[in-house]
Amino acid sequence: MPTVNIGIIALGIIALGIIAVFFVVYLKKRNAILVLVINVSKENIIQILRIKGQVESENCEELYAATQYLWMGFESDFFKNFKSWFDKKELPEEQQSEYDVYLVKIPLKHKIPGFESSNANSLVRLDAFRQLPDNSREGELVVSHRLANEAYANNNLYRR
Repeated sequence: MPTVNIGIIALGIIALGIIAVFFVVYLKKRNAILVLVINVSKENIIQILRIKGQVESENCEELYAATQYLWMGFESDFFKNFKSWFDKKELPEEQQSEYDVYLVKIPLKHKIPGFESSNANSLVRLDAFRQLPDNSREGELVVSHRLANEAYANNNLYRR
């Protein structure tokens, strides 16, 4: 009788190990997304991003300087917190102001540590921006239409 119980326990341990491996693989495959908030006065970098569809090394510092707020997380959180802003239409001219913003969605191959902390120092954050060309998924960058400044009232964002 004791051998049956040991066998069942061993099978349970093996099953838990297999589940743990699948869970780790699943977490690594989750798609990370970076969202940047950029004021309309930085139209130059917005146009570059729209034309190229990705961040290139020569634009990293300009993008860093233009970013007011940012957020990094997974697709499921992006859909809950930001997706609706990317679906909005362009602000009518009579409603536009100098405080309007663009949101930039940058799908990442994996999370970049310099974007994870809301209190990262400027050198760590700049280094994270310099990693974008190698760590963003090519051709998947999206720039929203011009949005009212309420778009960054989202409490999940933090200052660059």
